[in-house]
Amino acid sequence: MLLLTLLALIWLCWRLANVFWLLATPADEFNTQSVVIVNTPSSSSQRSSASKIDIFDDEANSNVQIDDNNDSQTEMRTNLDALRESSLQVTLSAVIASSNPELSGAILNVNGTQRAYKINDTLPVAGTVVIDEIYDKTVVVSNNGVREKISLDDEEFSGIDVKLSEPSLSQLSEPINNAGLNEAEAMAKLDEFVQITPSFDGRSLAGLMLAPGRNTGLFELFELQTGDMVIAINGEPLSEMASMAAIETALESADRLDLTISRNGNQRQVAFTQELLSSLLAQ
Repeated sequence: MLLLTLLALIWLCWRLANVFWLLATPADEFNTQSVVIVNTPSSSSQRSSASKIDIFDDEANSNVQIDDNNDSQTEMRTNLDALRESSLQVTLSAVIASSNPELSGAILNVNGTQRAYKINDTLPVAGTVVIDEIYDKTVVVSNNGVREKISLDDEEFSGIDVKLSEPSLSQLSEPINNAGLNEAEAMAKLDEFVQITPSFDGRSLAGLMLAPGRNTGLFELFELQTGDMVIAINGEPLSEMASMAAIETALESADRLDLTISRNGNQRQVAFTQELLSSLLAQ
C-alpha cells in the first residue's frame, strides 16, 4: 500500500503540474498558468467522471474571474442553449477552456476510444463532424454542416482552485469530497494513464521516470513526454534517500506533499495534500 501511495502521488502530480505545459512553445520552456480544476458531476449524471479545467494566460488574466452575468456571457449561453444536443455516440469527459480559443481542448470518447481533440479536429465517425468551438462545459461541433453541442452533465460541482507558478509552489484549497479507492482499484486506475520506472545514477536512485499507459488521453492533452521525471519529495532529492522505505516514510509523514519535477533540465514544484490525492484518484 505504501508503494501504491507513491505511484498514485506521481500520477496526480502530473495531472496538476503539466496543465501549464499544454501547447507550450518551445517544448522545453514553461508558461506559468492560473488553473481552475472542477471535478465530480452531479449524482444524477450517467457518466462515471467529468472535469473542467479553465486556463488563463498569467500575464493578462491570472486573476480573471468570469462574470456569468455580463452581456457577452449571456449571449454565448443563449446561443449554446439554442443548439440541440448531439445524438452522436460521443461523450465529453473533460474540457480545457482557455481565453485563447486556439489553446482550448477537450477529451472525447468516440467509438469507445478516449483522446484529446482541439478546434478544427475531425471526429472519426461517419460523415464529417468537426469541432467548431470549445467552452467551459460544452463542445460545439459541425455535424455535416449542422451545428450541435456535446455537453458535460454537471448541474452541481465541487472543486479546488490551483495556482501553478515558477518558482513558487502550487497553492491548493478546498479539496473535493474524499471518496477513496481500495488498493486494487487505485492500481488499475493508475496503470491506465502512466507507467513509472525508477531511474538510477550508478547505485543511487536518480528519480522516477514516466511513460504513457494504455489510455494516452491525459498524455496527449497535457503534452507529457516519456522521460519526464520526479526528482525530489518535500525538498529532499530522491538520490539522497537511502531506500524506498525512506521515500515511503516521507510520503506518509506529511499531510502536505511537495514534489520537484524535471524535464530537459527545467524544474517545477507542485504541492498538494494527501486528502486531495485520494479524492482525485477516485474520479
